[in-house]
Amino acid sequence: MIDCYIQTLAKVLGSEEEAKKKIYNVSCERYFGFGHSPGVLFVLPDSYVDPEHKDYGAELFVNGEIVQRSPERQRRVEPVPQRVSDRPRYNDRTRYQRRRENQQR
Repeated sequence: MIDCYIQTLAKVLGSEEEAKKKIYNVSCERYFGFGHSPGVLFVLPDSYVDPEHKDYGAELFVNGEIVQRSPERQRRVEPVPQRVSDRPRYNDRTRYQRRRENQQR
């Protein structure tokens, strides 16, 4: 498990020796993780929204600027609209609206 921690951090730092120097605590029992940067609570693994096209789904950020995506890419990542019939009926109105309606009766 600790070798996995070292290899994970080595991907960021560039070498396993540097990773071994930077890790200051490891956990392999109840929680799995390691400490490397004070103040950092956790780091999530890299994951794609669209793995086929290796697309993260967020805006592309290069050299401090947001890069405009192609229209084809925008269509591919746009969320599918939810059909009205798929929504739960109880969420059509807020509870406060329902309370007011019940009080008026």
